[in-house]
Amino acid sequence: MNTAGVARPTKAWAHAVNLRRTFEVNVVGVLNGAQNFLPRMIEADRPAVVINTLSKQGITAPPVYPASGF
Repeated sequence: MNTAGVARPTKAWAHAVNLRRTFEVNVVGVLNGAQNFLPRMIEADRPAVVINTLSKQGITAPPVYPASGF
């Protein structure tokens, strides 16, 4: 199960460091989780699933957190 997320105030697009960090955790983190576990799951040759969860913050993020919807 992959679950990770951060939300940092970014004041629209003014703070590129916060945007990048948010994207790296919220998107790249999920990809890293899948890349690390899928090969072994496939190799095991038995039924398995990867579950990615997220919070509602991506849908209802306040205006000062524009990167949360990534």
